[in-house]
Amino acid sequence: MVPAIGRTQALDGRRISFLIGNEGAGGYEAYARLFAKHLALALPSARLTVEVVPTADGRLAAKRIAEAAPGDLTIGLFESALLNSEIEKDDPSTISLAAFKWIGKMAVDERILIASARSGIKSIKALSERTEPAIFPASTIVSRSASECFMLNALLGLPMKPVPGYDGAQRSLAFLSGEGQVIVGSYPSQSKMIDSGDAVVLLRLNTVPNPSVPASVPLLKDIAPANFADLVEMIELSNNLGRWIASPPSIADADLAILRASFDKVVASPEFLAEAKTLRLKIDAMAGAAVQEKITALLSRKQALRGSLVAALDCGRRRADGDRSC
Repeated sequence: MVPAIGRTQALDGRRISFLIGNEGAGGYEAYARLFAKHLALALPSARLTVEVVPTADGRLAAKRIAEAAPGDLTIGLFESALLNSEIEKDDPSTISLAAFKWIGKMAVDERILIASARSGIKSIKALSERTEPAIFPASTIVSRSASECFMLNALLGLPMKPVPGYDGAQRSLAFLSGEGQVIVGSYPSQSKMIDSGDAVVLLRLNTVPNPSVPASVPLLKDIAPANFADLVEMIELSNNLGRWIASPPSIADADLAILRASFDKVVASPEFLAEAKTLRLKIDAMAGAAVQEKITALLSRKQALRGSLVAALDCGRRRADGDRSC
């Protein structure tokens, strides 16, 4: 490990490529650009570049980070839905998320289910009683939000149908026009529609410190049947690791130590916290070693979790297509 004195100098002149594995213009990009700005200030002698990689809901960004050559400082933030994908499919050709070297996580992702004010849906009960599918304008059918829709369908007996092809702006327009009725997403990304009265919050997916959504809104773990406890726990953990930052499995220990120390410095700095507050971005940071431990612990159980997840996703997809038998 590099001695404390001169650690940051070990990155002098080196390029750090920060990838944002998301469609852009949403909460992921806001958090990532804020962090990248302050990381550049913490490592002034390094050359930091930021790139949005919208393809495949974060999978391409994760692949580029995973395959970075030794000494190549390619780091970034991508969808935590990749946890669900790894548990569901366990593709041997894909590097496990437990193999990444985690730099830290910036925030708990406050995930919510909202309904359009134009839809007339004012509660989970009203949503469950719909005879027609409630359309969710999604980016892709394999996105994190689409996966959450299918799981909520199975856990709560809902009829939500993700329809792919909508980016962030198109999703909001479809929702406001009445073309879409529901959205599963992060609170910061949906707050404007909530504040304007164009959306009503139906459900909180996970417990968060200092929530923006009132406690009167139902919480998933409080209303889901007990036999789904393992999936609810998985949803909670995935969302509570939101806004995580990964580095390659090949990264040198000394470089990882520098980046983790820089992360800790950034997320504790008054300037970073003040700017996050101005942007309405809540910070609930966790150090890289703790993130590594939680991801490793979850994925050590993936064989036991796979059956429940696959069954729930299958049921959720069938319910989206009108089958109410599960």
